[in-house]
Amino acid sequence: MKSLSRLSTAIKSIVFYGLMHVSQVCQAADKEQVIDTMKKSTTYMVDVVSLKGGFLQRYAADLSERWGELPARESMIWVEGAATVGVGDVLLKAYQASGDEFFLAGAKKSAAALMAGQYPSGGWHYFIDFDPQGTLQWYEEVGRRGWGFEEHNHYYGNCTFDDQVTTAPARFLMALYFATLEPEYKAAVLRALDFVVKAQYPNGGWPQRYPPAPDHFGKEYPDYTTYYTFNDGVIEGNIDLLLDAYEKFGNEQYKEAAGRGMVGWTTVTHAIVDPVSAHPVSLQRQRKRSQKACSNGCVLSAPIGDYYSWLLRLS
Repeated sequence: MKSLSRLSTAIKSIVFYGLMHVSQVCQAADKEQVIDTMKKSTTYMVDVVSLKGGFLQRYAADLSERWGELPARESMIWVEGAATVGVGDVLLKAYQASGDEFFLAGAKKSAAALMAGQYPSGGWHYFIDFDPQGTLQWYEEVGRRGWGFEEHNHYYGNCTFDDQVTTAPARFLMALYFATLEPEYKAAVLRALDFVVKAQYPNGGWPQRYPPAPDHFGKEYPDYTTYYTFNDGVIEGNIDLLLDAYEKFGNEQYKEAAGRGMVGWTTVTHAIVDPVSAHPVSLQRQRKRSQKACSNGCVLSAPIGDYYSWLLRLS
């Protein structure tokens, strides 16, 4: 059955990464064999499976079916999860480990796909559709029927911090820039960092999506995507990216924004325990139908250990 023959992009990347590490400890002849195997895998993935250097999350063995979080169009690649970013990152690491520019070329193709889908505002959406005229039809036929995937039920036309959708490509492109010093990657990273800083609320928190979109839930169900969001690594992901950027670029603006994020993390966490804030918090698997924050229980995804590690990096 096709469902049994599906192999996720993440698993392929893990196997590839494992081979890469094996090549580092083997004798010269074995290393050449491993590198050759890695190149064959890369050639197939880049030349046959990918679209313009981008990837989805899962494929049928015969490529007749393809999925991101939901069934995808042939014109789509996925930004979220171990898809385009995951493959690009593993190819960049293969280049750094082997010194072979064959792998760097593959990483650059993934980067080009991501940059083609970067919004003018600087962020990213869950996926990139190279045939945008059909995107709304996909939402009508697939996205709105995705029970449990409410983030795909509506087309907002904006970017998201959910599931590291913006921070992961920014982090990959930053690594690629410092590996190559090619200015096009730096420009894309700086746009993404500006987006993260601009989207931050005065108290240091971030919404799930930005810029704010029209309310898709009507008067009965308010748009939860503007709420301060802890779910799926939004706040800590943005703080980590900003700290990495500060350490690499030395821009004090990133350090200051990361500091505000830490203040916001502690402030809103306290507000959840003893509600005093008028602004609600977006919760893990919230049904998007309650106007009261914390009505379904609260999920704080950033552990205390992260907070202290941030303090050390800011000191």
